[in-house]
Amino acid sequence: MSSYIPDELLSRLVGYRLYSVEFVLNDYVQLRFDGGDSSDSPCLNCYVWPVLERAGTVWREPDLGYADVLRRMTPAWVVSAQEARGRGLRVELESGVIVLNPTLDEVF
Repeated sequence: MSSYIPDELLSRLVGYRLYSVEFVLNDYVQLRFDGGDSSDSPCLNCYVWPVLERAGTVWREPDLGYADVLRRMTPAWVVSAQEARGRGLRVELESGVIVLNPTLDEVF
């Protein structure tokens, strides 16, 4: 049995490019990456809407323009990716930051 190692998988996104954002119905969003050192094309399925940080502004899914902001974050290279208990997942791109840290009422 292997033990969990924080950031082991998420940090592998560093050096990849976010090249695609796909909204799947009104259920979730897929973030697709390419350009790493391998032939992998990782896909991050977000079953809660990520919070976006771009140009000094924080955007949430109900905000007018949210989808446009997320779309404009592509293409961009991942410069860091971290996770922390209580702070969630944080993927920093050249063009902004994507944060996944759902509240209890967002998780079902």
